[in-house]
Amino acid sequence: MIDLAKAKSRIARNPVKLTFNNLKYSVKKKDGSGMFDIVKGVSGYAMPGQTLYIMGASGAGKTSLLNIISKRIGKHSNNTLEGELMINDKLKVNDDNFGKLCGYVMQDDILF
Repeated sequence: MIDLAKAKSRIARNPVKLTFNNLKYSVKKKDGSGMFDIVKGVSGYAMPGQTLYIMGASGAGKTSLLNIISKRIGKHSNNTLEGELMINDKLKVNDDNFGKLCGYVMQDDILF
């Protein structure tokens, strides 16, 4: 148990840059006639100790982008998800390491 606490403490002291490259998220249309692009080729990065603003009109895909970055959207039979998420430009983001390094509060938090 102590080793896990030491590992988490070591990770927390190291700055983390989160990079996302060419993210694309598409879902099947309800009528089955093809795919509808929700997020189209988005790239960017979030530097440690800085605030990143994601701005756009209603329906532009801001929440979808955050859900992709936070690993809340995965590949299913009715969607496609492409692109790359990296930590410090070296480590690919997966379900295990994202939760150890980052936190995400959804737009509509149901717990007050």
